[in-house]
Amino acid sequence: MSEPASSQAELVLLEAWVADNPGSHGALRLAKAYRDHGRLDQARAVLGRGLAVNPENIEARALLADVLEQLGEADGALAQLIMAAQELGRHAAVYANLARLLRASGRPQEAARVKALAEAMAAGVGSLPSMGGLESATMAAIYAAQGHAKQAEDIYRTLLARDPANAEAQASMAETKRKASAGHARAAAGSAKVIGRLERLRAAALGRAALA
Repeated sequence: MSEPASSQAELVLLEAWVADNPGSHGALRLAKAYRDHGRLDQARAVLGRGLAVNPENIEARALLADVLEQLGEADGALAQLIMAAQELGRHAAVYANLARLLRASGRPQEAARVKALAEAMAAGVGSLPSMGGLESATMAAIYAAQGHAKQAEDIYRTLLARDPANAEAQASMAETKRKASAGHARAAAGSAKVIGRLERLRAAALGRAALA
C-alpha cells in the first residue's frame, strides 16, 4: 500500500529539515513517521544521529527502544530504556520542588502525592539494573552510531576477551576506531581554520590601528 500524498510531502519536508538539524524536535517527528510506515532501519538511524547531538532526550530514547524491540533487538531496547530511566531519575528534584510549592499553596494532598513520586524516582535510580550484562554487538553499534566511540570500543574489547576469534567484533572495532580518528581529524582541521581566521582578523585590526 502506498503512503498518502500528505504523508509523503511531510516526510520530504522533515527529511530536508532533519538533514541539517539532526538533534531537533523534527528528528523525533521524522523517526515516528518512519516507524509508523514500517521503515524501522531509517527510524533507528535518525534517532541515533539525534541522540548523538542530544543524548539527554528521554522521548527519543523511548522511541528508539520501541523501534529496536520491533527489530527484534531486545538487548538494545532494554539498554535504551535503562538510560532513559536513569535520565528521568536525575530530574526527581523537579517533582520535589513542585511538592514544596504545592504545600505552600495550601494543596497538601497533591503535594504528598508529588513528593512520593519524587522520592520514588530518586530511589529508583540506584536500584535500576546495570547495563554490565548487555555487552553485545548491537549495543556497541548503538553507541558507535551515537558518536560514543569509547563505549563502543569497550564493548568490542569485552566481546573479544570472550571470543578472540570473533571476526565481526574485530572488524567493527577497527571501523569504529577509523571513524573516530577521522572525526578527530575533521574537528582539528575545523579548529585550525577558525584559529587562522581569527588570526587574520586580529592582524587586520592591528593594521588598521597602526594607520589610525
